[in-house]
This record gives sequence, C-alpha cells and structure tokens, in this order.
Amino acid sequence: MTRSEYRLMLWELLNQDVEGLTEEKKVRMVKKTLIDHQIEYHQTLTHRNHRKKWKDEELRVILKDAPTKENCLMYARLFERNYGSIELIYRWAATASRDIPEEYRNNRFIKQIKRIAKEVGWRAT
Repeated sequence: MTRSEYRLMLWELLNQDVEGLTEEKKVRMVKKTLIDHQIEYHQTLTHRNHRKKWKDEELRVILKDAPTKENCLMYARLFERNYGSIELIYRWAATASRDIPEEYRNNRFIKQIKRIAKEVGWRAT
C-alpha cells in the first residue's frame, strides 16, 4: 500500500459516522486511540537511557508539565526512556510523603523526585 492509498483509507475511515458520537467526541476518541497506539509501539523499542540515573534538570522539565499520556510519551521519546518511567515520576510526585510505603521511603530516586516536585510547586509533597 502506498502512502497516498493509506492516507485515503484513513480519511475514509475518519469520515464514517460513529453511533452516539458527535464529531468532537469522535476526534477525541481518534486522538486517544492514536496516543495509545504510539505508547504501545514505544514500549517495544530499546531505550538508550533505560535504568540510568535521572538528572535533576530532566525531572524538573517533566514535572513542570501536566501529567498527561501525551506528555509522558513526549518525554519518554525526548529522554530516550520507557513510557512507564515517566508515568512513574508523575505518580511519585503526586503521592504524599506520608502515603509512600515504608520500604520506599529511603529510595534515592523517590527522594530526588519529591525534592524536585517541591521545587517546582507540586502540592502532594
């Protein structure tokens, strides 16, 4: 299949009516599906910085942005990391210190995330 054939098929699909969805809701569904597809594909790749230490500045950049799937994917690509590691940064930043399980309270990475989260103004510190 050529690119133009693929594009035409995609346009035809996008122009189909979907039961119970307005055009706006259909566009949101397509965007969500595309992001989910990109995340799934990204998970199959080898990531150059997998398991390497995070720099404070990298965490600062991530935590200054909203914790959306789209942003997690963008930063995973940017820092050549796994999508799940970016998601985890947001989850630890959003977890109140008192809610961190005892076995993780002295974890260097979690302490680093909490410190940077506090610097950039996250409330759950």
